[in-house]
Amino acid sequence: MLFYLFARNHILVNGNKRLACLCLSFFCFKQGHQLLIPDDIFYKLAKDTVLADEVNKKKTIRMIEKVIRKYLVKWKYKPL
Repeated sequence: MLFYLFARNHILVNGNKRLACLCLSFFCFKQGHQLLIPDDIFYKLAKDTVLADEVNKKKTIRMIEKVIRKYLVKWKYKPL
């Protein structure tokens, strides 16, 4: 949901997708996980999220969750 909101709501003039990706990666890290997602798939996820129709919000969030689950791994080290 955090990723969705950062990507969709235009908080910044530029860089909303980058901010969403950074926040998602950092959140996973702080929870003891690592998001090992290839750059092209991460970009596609962010772009698809922004372009998704607001009517399909639940479907978009399920798609984000599916991708996160696929690439999320337990971090070997303790978070800082």
